[in-house]
Amino acid sequence: ETTFSLSSAEALAGFAELVDEGNTFEGKTVKLECDVDLANVLFDPIGSYRFEKSFMGTFDGQGHTISNLSQNTWALNNGYSYNDCGLGLFGAVEEATIKNLTVDGAEVSGESALSSTIVAVAHNTTFENINVKNAKVADYQYYAGGIMGWGSGNITVIGCNIDETTAI
Repeated sequence: ETTFSLSSAEALAGFAELVDEGNTFEGKTVKLECDVDLANVLFDPIGSYRFEKSFMGTFDGQGHTISNLSQNTWALNNGYSYNDCGLGLFGAVEEATIKNLTVDGAEVSGESALSSTIVAVAHNTTFENINVKNAKVADYQYYAGGIMGWGSGNITVIGCNIDETTAI
């Protein structure tokens, strides 16, 4: 298959597990079929910079909202610790496109972790029609951002908006 659909918080978490297992989704499109409330339950990032597990496909939010994303290096029990990298909806993306998505009410914080609402670490990535609202993003040693914590290569940002968001 070349197109995959996600329609719940559980499906989004399952997608994160697949990428963490090494499934890059290169050449594939993952579509969000509805608004998803993560209910401030700790969410493991999709992909990992530290473990070199990148999402390499297209993630199309189709205009939907992911709300109440919650992450911090002190509470995640998946190997995230001091001197780790990569908090955000996506931990790492490469040769990817993230588009047509709103993230509302995220709280992402870490120590020695690149932190962002959408992507912690991006390489050769396009961000298109992304809206970040009411987010708090903090890092206590490295970089924090609304859409991306750290980028390299060709980064393209088209029609993106950050509103009522604090990066500390």
